[in-house]
Amino acid sequence: MEQEFYALLLVHAAVRHLMTEAAAQTGQAAQDLSFIHAVRVLHRRLPAAGAIPPSG
Repeated sequence: MEQEFYALLLVHAAVRHLMTEAAAQTGQAAQDLSFIHAVRVLHRRLPAAGAIPPSG
């Protein structure tokens, strides 16, 4: 349970970081972007990136 919580925190931070980068590229304020919209865009785009094999 604790591991899933930290995973969600990391994913949230990663999405926010991507939103900040996108806002900077378009000259917008990051807080003006929708988190839900960003998650939906990433959900649509990530399958095209392919699976990342585990390291090890």
